[in-house]
Amino acid sequence: MSGDGPVGKRFVFDGYWWVAGPPSGHNVLREMVLAWKRNFPQDDIHIVLKGRVHHSLDLLRGVTYHGSLIPIHPWTAFVTTSLYARRIDADAAVTQNFASVGRRSHTFVHDVLFQSNPEYFTFKERMYLALIPVFLRFGGPIFTTSISESRRIAKFNPKAGPVTAVGLGASSKLISAVPARPAGITASRFLLSVGRLNDRKNLATTLEAAAQSRSVTARQPLIVVGEPDGVHGPLTESVRASVNRREIIFLGFLSDEELSWCYANANALYFLSLDEGFGLPPLEALSFNCPVVVSDIPVFREVYTGCVRFIAANDVDAVQEHMSVMLQSPRSSSSNLDPAISDLMKRYSWDRMVQNMRERMI
Repeated sequence: MSGDGPVGKRFVFDGYWWVAGPPSGHNVLREMVLAWKRNFPQDDIHIVLKGRVHHSLDLLRGVTYHGSLIPIHPWTAFVTTSLYARRIDADAAVTQNFASVGRRSHTFVHDVLFQSNPEYFTFKERMYLALIPVFLRFGGPIFTTSISESRRIAKFNPKAGPVTAVGLGASSKLISAVPARPAGITASRFLLSVGRLNDRKNLATTLEAAAQSRSVTARQPLIVVGEPDGVHGPLTESVRASVNRREIIFLGFLSDEELSWCYANANALYFLSLDEGFGLPPLEALSFNCPVVVSDIPVFREVYTGCVRFIAANDVDAVQEHMSVMLQSPRSSSSNLDPAISDLMKRYSWDRMVQNMRERMI
């Protein structure tokens, strides 16, 4: 798709996380801009970076960069992005989580789980995130990833702008990476869990099911990818014992090459979150034809129905039984995606996401 004609528009993007930052900010920003350039090459794109612009940064051709001396993201988005939007007479400004001020403002909000479930977040996180609803009152329309999340944002922020679900996509760097076996995996069969290690991700259910399962062994382990983040409790005695026996292996952060190998070879991914705005690991895993098990929550029903197995988030017995079945079943060697999964990948892609956004901005 090449846009809606030869006459382009001018857009300013909040680029606070352009160089580095949390994956939810850094990856979404870069994928969004790259998809925008692919789909709308006639548009004039400006990005407001954190700090000064210099040639050592990873900069794209055909994009104009501006620096911001404000070191805090909420204020960079709210103040600097809106100033540049006015200075260059942009048609719209696109920020992440924290709105810019004025009629040009469009904000991509990942989720407002901190409003509906503050217990999932540390005090420091809540203080930082508390500025999101405050700034949204001064901004314009809001974009988010799912219909479920759009309803939550509207419920907790009735004075903010209209909310539209525009979707999300699997990482293009991950999908195109050359798979490389992580050093910590020697088994030919294994189960996989991917995501930040905190209470909301509900890794406890997956760990306990693996610890109780006779099928999960040192030769057929559960591999856990991710780093501690936010509120998270200690491991139970049974789980610690499984870790000591190498039946459960924590690998921490993995490169795209290593993670792609895990998705391509795992017998199943378990992603049993208590709540999500979207939940990206299942989409990533499905793109590699990896069987996926998710918790039975509304957003997963919305996004993944027909493509995954649903299990109640805290049903350890059901997860344990499913693990036994998956470890006894050979992983399909076919690279052809099921038609339902192919349709899913078309609905949730970066190209579709930016097309949805621009349609509502112009």
